[in-house]
Amino acid sequence: MSYKYDGNHSCVYVSGGGYTGCPSGYWANPLNNLCTTLCSAGYFADQNLHLCVPACPSNYFADQVDRLCKLNCSLAPEEYRLNLAVRTCEQFCPSPLYADNSTYNCVATCPSTPWMYAYDVTRTCVLNCPPPYYSYNLTHQCLLACPTPYFAQDSTRSCELGCLNPYYADNSTNRCVLSCPDSPQMFGLNKVCLQNCPLNYFADNSTRLCVASCPTQPTTFA
Repeated sequence: MSYKYDGNHSCVYVSGGGYTGCPSGYWANPLNNLCTTLCSAGYFADQNLHLCVPACPSNYFADQVDRLCKLNCSLAPEEYRLNLAVRTCEQFCPSPLYADNSTYNCVATCPSTPWMYAYDVTRTCVLNCPPPYYSYNLTHQCLLACPTPYFAQDSTRSCELGCLNPYYADNSTNRCVLSCPDSPQMFGLNKVCLQNCPLNYFADNSTRLCVASCPTQPTTFA
């Protein structure tokens, strides 16, 4: 079989199982019988055979950018290894995978060491979820709203089972709030917003708290 080499307008003849006839830096492309510097889409340069192949050999990754078979994906520009079954290098990890900068792998779940969260906007694993997202440790995800029984804590941008002082857990919104809401009308007790104050407590509209005794200033009555 011969391959056309445009560098010196010659035909390069290749015999046997090797394809070493094309000059250094060129690959034998069986789709068009050319010696080429870039394999056709869907093909990758096997640097051992000097041939464009549809699938890279075992232990190699198919680089979608420069269409080479590589032992490791490039770090500049950043590329990421896909799962071992596919064995391709990708600049962006496809859904449902995320780019893990700590290992340069595409992963289904972001790592615990270091602890990272899946950020859907960029499909990357991040150390801190940017606003308006909250970090959710249970699934390693950045979420716009925390699931029950967790509450969104703005000071830490995280989903928490209990709110930090001086915040109250608002069950109506699953958020940590400094003051319990007017609508629905709720009152704070033991770091939780309640619709009805328990026995021996009174609802104080001025402070949005459940109190054991009504304040004298301003004048209020139980």
